[in-house]
This record gives sequence, structure tokens and C-alpha cells, in this order.
Amino acid sequence: MGNKDCATATLALVFAKDRNKPPGVGETQFHFFFSNGICPFEPTFKVASVRERHIDYSTWLTAKRLTHQENFDGQTLLDHVRHKAGDLFDHQALFIGVTKKRKCSVGMEKVKWITFQEFHEVLRGDEEYLYVNGLGIKNEDAFRFYMSDPYTALSSYKNVSEELKCLKHAYEDDTRNHTSHKKTILCGISFACCGRGEPFFGRANVDSLPFLENFPGVPFAGTFCAGEIGRMDSSSSNHEENCSTTARCCLHVFSTAYLVVSYTPPANLYL
Repeated sequence: MGNKDCATATLALVFAKDRNKPPGVGETQFHFFFSNGICPFEPTFKVASVRERHIDYSTWLTAKRLTHQENFDGQTLLDHVRHKAGDLFDHQALFIGVTKKRKCSVGMEKVKWITFQEFHEVLRGDEEYLYVNGLGIKNEDAFRFYMSDPYTALSSYKNVSEELKCLKHAYEDDTRNHTSHKKTILCGISFACCGRGEPFFGRANVDSLPFLENFPGVPFAGTFCAGEIGRMDSSSSNHEENCSTTARCCLHVFSTAYLVVSYTPPANLYL
């Protein structure tokens, strides 16, 4: 399989506030909510050696603990996770969340150091290496293991439902207090990992319930995807504290990202 077969297509939505909008135009807002579906496993490891294979877009690595010099092969690392996860190990997807510090620049910005987290799916392990999907891992990068977990996802989706309920009440209160600024929820959109759904939760339509229960009758649409985009700290939404509390994570796994679109008419519309 050549590199052209491993190409990744990414689609992201960018929302920017129009600072020069003409008078008489209302305000459209996009509210972001996030449901996590993975749980972390201690301890934190550090990459000891790396081999990249561009032909199949994979990385072979060994690792060591932060406080130890002994290298661990792939089988030893997987045995550690299996001991922690128990029966879930054979039925869920496994990833490593790697904290990377790299020199980056955006557009015309100066090059600067950025710390971010990326997830790599674990393919297998043996007495030599741990094999993971993707490239871009370097020696000394820190990582932890993460596993897809329906119980974490259910707890997280309930938190999203509560957050949406708070948004609903805030808009209802604002409408009662400012009748000339009647805010409206226009619609909702969800982007869910293709690994979620009925087989993952054991029942259908779980990820749509937070919105449908709080905003019945409001248009709602969604899609399944591979990699959910949303900029947030790696410690947010039950990812818990990672190797660096300042690490950003923009591309997630086994999660659902929600966008709720609201509209506020201009202040003088009813004057």
C-alpha cells in the first residue's frame, strides 16, 4: 500500500465574528459542547525508540516509565493495560495519547513552540515493539494509554445534557427580562465518532438525546466521522490531567462534538 492510499482528508468548520457587520444585523452564535468516550490508564510513559514506516503509515516504538530507565517492549506495555482494564481490554479500542512539543507556525505568525496532544490507535504489540497507527512520534515524547469506554461516554453525555439545559434556561430567563432581545435556538449539529452508536452504547440514539430532550422541535442533524474536531485542553471533558496541563487537543477519538446555533436580533429591531 503506497502513501497515496494513506492520505487523510480533513474537513473543519471555522467560525469568525464579523467585527464590521452593518447596523440592524443580529448576532449568530455557535455554542460548543463535547462528550468524551475514552478513559486514561496510568502511568505516563516516555518514548524510548521510534521507527516510522511510511509504506503503511505506522510507527513502531518502545517506551520507558518517566522514573525508570528500563525499556518496555510492546507485549509488556499491552500486558500492563490488560491488567488495568480487565475484561474490557478485548472488546474496546486502544490508543496512546501522545503529548508533543513542536515548533509550529500558522500563516504569517512567527515560529513558536506549541504543546499539543495527538491520539494514535494501537495496532498490536510483540516482544520487540508497540505498533501504532500514524506518524510524527519522536523520542522522549510522553504518552498514556486510553481506551474507548461506554461508561465514560454515558457519564459525559449526561454532563452535556445538563450543560444544554443550563443554556436553555439562560435563554429563557434572558427572553423574559429583555423582550426586545428574544434569543432563539435555531438548530443543533453533532459530529460523532463512527465507533459510537448502538453497538457501543447498547441502545440507539444516545448521542442525539441531549439536544432532542432539551430543545424538542428544533431542527437537529448529525453525522458519524473518524476524528472529531474541537480545540480544548487535554485535561478537559474527563481526559483528566495529562503529561502537560497546557497541552491542546484538537482531534479526538470516540467522542461527540455538538454545535448549537443561536440567534439574537439587533437591539433596535422592535423599537
